[in-house]
Amino acid sequence: MNQREIEVKQVAEKRLGLVIGVHVLSLLAAAAFPEGRFLFWLPILLAVEGLIVIHLIRLWKRYKYQSKHYYTINMYWFLIGLNIFASLPILRLCYGTPYFWVVSPLMMIVFFYAHFIREKILLLFVSPSKIKTLYRLPVLMRIFVVASIFMLIFFQMKSFHPNFGLSIFVYFVSVGLLYLATPFSIPVDQIEQVKKENGFVEHSL
Repeated sequence: MNQREIEVKQVAEKRLGLVIGVHVLSLLAAAAFPEGRFLFWLPILLAVEGLIVIHLIRLWKRYKYQSKHYYTINMYWFLIGLNIFASLPILRLCYGTPYFWVVSPLMMIVFFYAHFIREKILLLFVSPSKIKTLYRLPVLMRIFVVASIFMLIFFQMKSFHPNFGLSIFVYFVSVGLLYLATPFSIPVDQIEQVKKENGFVEHSL
């Protein structure tokens, strides 16, 4: 093993540890919010994280010396884990009610649709003709924050569950994470091909 491989392996190990650490903090927050039934949800979320960790370790063993492959897959599972944990509060509020059987299928549709259009999302980041769309994100984020504030006030005034508005806000954040994650599920060779076809130029620091 040469020095370069050792350095790449060490960075891969640190990234794996970072993903697990952030996921653990996120799942603890997801199990605790909204209040109640912490001990019921904690084992479920730990099981989910356990499956993600097992998969990440398997991928780490396979790609730890192939930095682009590993970092791409690592980022995908990092964001998907956060998406799962941020989606839980709204599911918890609906759990045990008829709304659960409406909300959960809709969330699955959103999840699979994001993966279905992952190539289109990738083009937003690598195509010069599409990248201008990203310049609108700061404006959209401001609109999102303002709309979320009014939404929280509305749900508080309508005497919904105290955490209902905040749970929806967190879910919207999770959808954003999902749409950021899906391009990273595309094989690296395919990503490089799309970048080449669209004239994307990487600038080294």
